[in-house]
Amino acid sequence: MPELILASGSLYRRELLGRLAVPFECLSPDIDESALPTESPQDRAVRLALSKAQTIAKRRPGCTVIGSDQVCVCKGESLEKPGDAGRARSMLQWLSAATATFHTAVAVVQSDPAHCLQ
Repeated sequence: MPELILASGSLYRRELLGRLAVPFECLSPDIDESALPTESPQDRAVRLALSKAQTIAKRRPGCTVIGSDQVCVCKGESLEKPGDAGRARSMLQWLSAATATFHTAVAVVQSDPAHCLQ
């Protein structure tokens, strides 16, 4: 059975996948997560999930790789990761009593070692 890899540095995603009690490894894809100029939040989540999985699959041919991303939209704005506790508090205050939508995407990629560039 191919090795399972979570293409993420997120502790939350690691814990979430760990609940399945299947062995896996975590590797951070370290990709640019900036939004493209005309990209919708939904499209951004899909693009980033797939890019994360593909990036790790190229490094580890023959493995099954899971990539995921989530984009939060509130008051017409896409929110970026807060980065620190102070910004997280500010974001939560800004979000208070407002409706937020979370666009989540998951991509599963399995590269064929015979067709993968090293």
